Amino acid sequence: MGQFVGSVFLVLTVGWASEEAVADAVSEQYACMAATGEKILLPWSKQTSVVIDGGKRVNVPENMVYVPAGAFTMGDRESKHRVFLDAYCIGKYEVTNAEWYEFLVDTRRVTAPRHWKNGKFPEGKGNHPVLWVSWDDALRYCGWMSQRTGWNVTLPTQAQWEKAARGPDAFFFPWGNERSAKHCNYNGVCASKLGLTVGSNGVVAGWKEFTTTTEYREFVGTSGYTTPVGSFPTGKSFYGCYDMAGNAYEWCLDWYKKDYYRLKDAGTNPLGPAESEADVVNEPGYSGIAKLIRGGSWYAHLMSCSAVSHQEVRNPRYPYHSVGFRVVAEMPSAISPMSNERQVEIDVTKTSASVRGTNR
Repeated sequence: MGQFVGSVFLVLTVGWASEEAVADAVSEQYACMAATGEKILLPWSKQTSVVIDGGKRVNVPENMVYVPAGAFTMGDRESKHRVFLDAYCIGKYEVTNAEWYEFLVDTRRVTAPRHWKNGKFPEGKGNHPVLWVSWDDALRYCGWMSQRTGWNVTLPTQAQWEKAARGPDAFFFPWGNERSAKHCNYNGVCASKLGLTVGSNGVVAGWKEFTTTTEYREFVGTSGYTTPVGSFPTGKSFYGCYDMAGNAYEWCLDWYKKDYYRLKDAGTNPLGPAESEADVVNEPGYSGIAKLIRGGSWYAHLMSCSAVSHQEVRNPRYPYHSVGFRVVAEMPSAISPMSNERQVEIDVTKTSASVRGTNR
């Protein structure tokens, strides 16, 4: 595995005299539970962990992971290039139905996804990624979350998404370079449940034909075959993000421009092209400029789930049956721990945690 430049440690800071009280408070503030068993806190929760990076202590929102500053390899083949990014935090999981429901209830400005009934997500799917959310509405969610928490929350740029997915070794998939159907929820998982034939290479026989059937349309009408976030722990990225391959495509902040990587501003904290510079795309039912999506979905074939861009795009004004999102936040300000806090430091550059903290 690649190593960071300098030491990066995660510090879980817990009040020494009130661990039970903290646990009780957390249990009352979560929206749902990931398949990993981790509680996903309500979107306005301000609970944080602490990361030590090069001696600096920073707050990291719970249910996010920290990606340190530095350069990484982006793209593949002719588009391969080095990109430098400042440090940032990114969602450990895709935004769930339960979190989106809290947004709808609190703001009443956005309509519920089309497959929800009476403004409520399908029973038992609170911890599934929200779908049928346009880019515009995903960005509204980020703005709402920013207002509630005080953090600067938005959608990830394509570069931020790719670094979090590929890690320091520039893997082709979040888990490595192995083309394996075991690590993500792609169309082979759905197909096997429906009785379709899935080859040893993960390719589904007759998938294209199946997507033209009434059965498929009815299937999509119930949100398809998403799985609870975190259902594929072996597919987790180096930095700790789940479902960056499969489950739901994820909106990125960037407008689409085919050769953007060739431009001079693409090498440092790239934001993508300006709207006026975006390329027009022509796809069935839509012609115009578009936003990038990444990661593949329950509907996509395995290679579309790679961590390398396939230049998949969608109309930002329209919601889709296989597209959701995750959020990013700027690195929050540094803090100093209180003298009565217990600190557990976990070296995130290693595959197993090592306790380095002491009671203070």
